Amino acid sequence: MNNNIGQYLVALGFIVFAGTMVYMLFDEPEYEEFVPAANNMVVPAAMNMASPAPVNPNLAPGNTAVPDYISPRVQLSEGHWQGMEVIELTAELKQKLKIPMELEGVLIDEVTLNAMESGMKAGDILLAIEKNRVRTIEDVVAFSKRLQNRKSVAMTVLRQDRQMVFILRSKEALGFTQAETAPMILPSDIMPHPYRGRCTKCHPIGTTGHITPDPDGIPLDVPPIPKGVNSPHRNRGPCQACHVIY
Repeated sequence: MNNNIGQYLVALGFIVFAGTMVYMLFDEPEYEEFVPAANNMVVPAAMNMASPAPVNPNLAPGNTAVPDYISPRVQLSEGHWQGMEVIELTAELKQKLKIPMELEGVLIDEVTLNAMESGMKAGDILLAIEKNRVRTIEDVVAFSKRLQNRKSVAMTVLRQDRQMVFILRSKEALGFTQAETAPMILPSDIMPHPYRGRCTKCHPIGTTGHITPDPDGIPLDVPPIPKGVNSPHRNRGPCQACHVIY
């Protein structure tokens, strides 16, 4: 009897150990350990009064900010292929769009170019590419790479509870899906959406992902113009709203 209990405990311990190892291999740690290297370390002056902070070779001279970071297991956010943009069909999206939770696929949230001409529409759910079952953006990338030299492929979508097949065509080779993560965000940015896990699950963190300020928000200098001059641009309203008239 005691021998059976001992064997049971040994087996249980082995299962717990194996489960822990698998978790450590595949789950990103909640707090990643920081291991400083002698030539790649930034130390605040208050922490080391004896000597100046070492120089980080990844940064411009005089810059002691943390370099841009992207997780090695970052989740893809969207894919682009022949005018079709697909995004992950998350549980949150299913709830918002009233899609059955058990449905697997990716959401087509925008179409232009060849995807639009094929007949696909924004709001379709992509289920398969040439009978290859699609469940994630990674699937779309992988299958499109296999078929990248073809000029047409069959795309199976779900539209309002009805399965439909469209032929995606191109005059040249179709190429493969270009994938992106969620946009880069600044360190300490305020989260603009419901909690979806650690920020680094989806976003790179840093300052090099966007032009700052956004060029669309930069006004050009408006020159004075003589009265009666022909407009060099389309009608945008009364000239005196923007220009000094002389």
